[in-house]
Amino acid sequence: MMKEYNSFPFPNTQNLEDDLHYYFQSCSIELNTEKASICAATLANGGVNPLTGEKIFESSHVKDCLSIMLSSGM
Repeated sequence: MMKEYNSFPFPNTQNLEDDLHYYFQSCSIELNTEKASICAATLANGGVNPLTGEKIFESSHVKDCLSIMLSSGM
């Protein structure tokens, strides 16, 4: 379906595996475990970074984010 709608930058490419590899690279971010734990702790702390005390996210955004994460199996 994605190929039919020209979702890839190279619509004439015949190798779907290469296209999907590119797609997944474009949609992913890189985190190490330390940074991922800080992100999780910030969300668990209502949007306040526990290391710096800085408010990163509004509490309403944290609530929405956690709801989406829960409904998607995270």
